[in-house]
Formats: sequence, structure tokens, C-alpha cells
Amino acid sequence: MSVDRREFVKSGLLGLALSQAPTLFWRTALAAGAGEKILVVVQLSGGNDQLNTLVPYRQELYYRLRPRLAVPAREVLDLNGRLGLHPALRPLMPLYEAGALALLPQVGYPNPSRSHFVSMAVWHTADPERKAASGWLGRLLDQGADPLCETNLGASTPLALTGSQALAPSVESLEGFELRLPPPLRTRWEEALLRPRQGEAEAVRQAFLRLKATLAQVGRARGVKNRVDYPNHPFGRALADVSRMIAAELPTRVFYVSLGSFDTHADQPKRHEELL
Repeated sequence: MSVDRREFVKSGLLGLALSQAPTLFWRTALAAGAGEKILVVVQLSGGNDQLNTLVPYRQELYYRLRPRLAVPAREVLDLNGRLGLHPALRPLMPLYEAGALALLPQVGYPNPSRSHFVSMAVWHTADPERKAASGWLGRLLDQGADPLCETNLGASTPLALTGSQALAPSVESLEGFELRLPPPLRTRWEEALLRPRQGEAEAVRQAFLRLKATLAQVGRARGVKNRVDYPNHPFGRALADVSRMIAAELPTRVFYVSLGSFDTHADQPKRHEELL
């Protein structure tokens, strides 16, 4: 039976497929290869206001309960006669009209907590029972994929990219992702890597060899120039680095970037519009 992507998403089987996928499948899916599909996850940290993003502008209750926050119906970008996008998301309309954008409203978990921290943990682990200690993407790393198959663009690796045995690398910037050693020490380090060891020392040597290979791969991306201009702020620069890494054909299949400050407590309509 043939199932297209839209029906697969709508069926809600994605989580089941991730949890049941055999090791060999994920090693193959996350292997390097030019032209393969790539996932870019954008985390809206702080809690994006879904009702003012995907607006139920036909519901009177929405306007009654949000007299000061609701998006005026005349400004909403209609999608299906019932729901519409916030006007700040107009650049996404061509993607939606081309069938290249899927929107999943009312995504949550049973008995939701009002705690930001608990909700983020559920989101990152994909475990509403709050028992998992590893992230939904980190569990793929435990299958033994390339160390660079998942990469976080930011200062610290989020729980979503943390496995029980592996951790995705975090890159604040391509220019800063390098091993900075004085020339004499660098030479000694290179020479030490050439000599096989025994036991734990050999395990450490192998880890450094993987690090060296990873640094060389990322180094290729530093030489790539983007063909478009990205905004000169942390989020824009992170996306620019993602673009360069994709163009350099690194083995990365999953990129993770974050945009913060969605935990708005004042001047929400204006601030939310700016963030979107």
C-alpha cells in the first residue's frame, strides 16, 4: 500500500515508526549521501502562543477569552475557512499553497503540567509519561550513526539530541569549531595519534581520531559561501551555518537550532509578531 507524506503525518504513526525502527534501518537512513533529505528542527524556546500562530479566527470564544491578545479576523491569513496564520507568517503562505507545509494544531500530552520545565522535558523526550532520560533524536545516535549525523547549532546540546550512550555535538559557529593548539603541541598530538595503544589508551586514541575526522569535515563547510543573505543575529547566523554545512555535503542529516524569548509576559502582541 502506498502512503504519501501527508497521510503518514496525519495518521500519527511517526512516533511509533521511530521507536520500532531496527538498528540497521537507522544506520542506513542516517548515513552520508549527497541529495538525501535533511531535517532542520527549529525549537521555539519559552512556549510559542499557538492560538495566535494558527488562529481559530472563526470561533467567537477565541475573541471573547482574548479581548486584548486576539489577532483581528481581518488580518488573519486564511488557510481553510476555519484556521489562519498570523499575518507575520505571510512568507509561509506560498509553501502552504504548494503543499509543502503541514500544520499540526492541538499537539500536546495528557494531563499537561503548567511547568515550562516539565513540558519541555516531555517535548524533548517524546515521552508523556516522563520516564525517558534520553531525547527523541538522541536515541537515534545510540544506534551507532556517524558522530556528525546530528548537530546542534548553539552553546549547549539540548535534551532532544542527548542519547543514553551518545551526545550530538554543539557548534556555536563554524569559525569557532576547531582544535586550537600551539604548533609544537599540535605536532605532538598528531604524532601520538599515529601510534596504536592498548586498552583504554587505545579507546581514547580512537575517540581523538574521530574528533580529528569531524573537525576536518566541519572545516570543509567553513570554505562555503552562502548565496543568500541571512539576518545578522544569533538565529540568523545559526541558519546561515546550517546552509553552509548542507552545501558542504557533511554527513549531518539532522540540524537543531533554537529561537528563544517566546516566554512573553508583557507587550505580547507586538513581541510575538516580532518573533514570528
